[in-house]
Amino acid sequence: AQEEHLHALEMERRRLHNQLQELKGNIRVFCRVRPLLAAEQEAQKGLEHLHFPPEDNKTLVLCRTEGSHTGRRGEVRYDFSFDRVFPPGASQEDVFEEIALLVQSALDGYPVCIFAYGQTGSGKTYTMEGPGGADPTSWGVIPRAVRHLFGGARQLEHKGWQYSFSASFLEIYNEALRDLLGGDRGGELEIRHVSSASKELHVPNLRCVPVASEDEVLGLLQTAASKRSVARTALNDRSSRSHCVFQLHIQGSNASRALRCSSVLSLVDLAGSERLDKCQASGQRLRETQAINSSLATLGLVIMAISNKEPHVPYRNSKLTYLLQNSLRGNAKMLMFVNISPLEENFAESLNSLRFASKVNECMVGTAHANKK
Repeated sequence: AQEEHLHALEMERRRLHNQLQELKGNIRVFCRVRPLLAAEQEAQKGLEHLHFPPEDNKTLVLCRTEGSHTGRRGEVRYDFSFDRVFPPGASQEDVFEEIALLVQSALDGYPVCIFAYGQTGSGKTYTMEGPGGADPTSWGVIPRAVRHLFGGARQLEHKGWQYSFSASFLEIYNEALRDLLGGDRGGELEIRHVSSASKELHVPNLRCVPVASEDEVLGLLQTAASKRSVARTALNDRSSRSHCVFQLHIQGSNASRALRCSSVLSLVDLAGSERLDKCQASGQRLRETQAINSSLATLGLVIMAISNKEPHVPYRNSKLTYLLQNSLRGNAKMLMFVNISPLEENFAESLNSLRFASKVNECMVGTAHANKK
């Protein structure tokens, strides 16, 4: 009974936190530090520079000893606070439970956008997709979100709601859009306005597959993973060199109440954010890294411009921000994961990622509106 009571309190805390976030209208930011890999543990690479104050699950402290201009050495601390901090021991389920309410709101007609940011090898793809394979305990955000929404749709059937779902999966590689579900048709995709009078954007010729079960979506994930542009870099044997955008299109109708709703759940695995000197890039890799860094910088500029209510927001400066314009405009519920490597050798990159995430966390993008009529 006590366990049930604690669970009820936890659910209430989440609900109130969710409400507060929506009133504030800001982008939620969750920080996740990946655990050490087996080889890293064997090499006795530690987490001494990372501290997780136990009281609130919202703070992360980076520490290291640095020399000053006088030659004296001292410890330097960098404190960061986010909406939630997940230490290395956090499970995939722990992470998803914190975003379940946000995902659920897609059934109510709210556009929802969740993206993972961080350097190569920090755990973005693991967070968003999982390691692949059939074990549901290791599933990432995408399969869990789909399972959650299908379950929610079934529960709403007795209230007269009927839902249909379709999924698309594309990557943005060197500023070109590629359909990860579209066979070998080739040809670059373009982003277009739905109509001359509409602000809504879409991608004509992008394959949108009707889906009715989690298994179907897992199959699509496998198809997409086999086509994604990956390459070895100095930081990761299998580094994703593209932004990957999964979108679940949701249509709901309630005939007895003459209501309709539609929304899109966008789940984005961003390309690695490391600096050029860190990933030892040359030739093709150099061009990739420059394109990645440029579009990530534009993402930051767009979010700041929206927050500052600037008259011009540079959505069109990158394909990523142009594609996500529907979500970024302030009428979507947004959440960013900042994924952090546990290795001290990545201290500078971790610091960069956390500083970027802190800026994003301060941004107010407006209150989301449901697309219900």
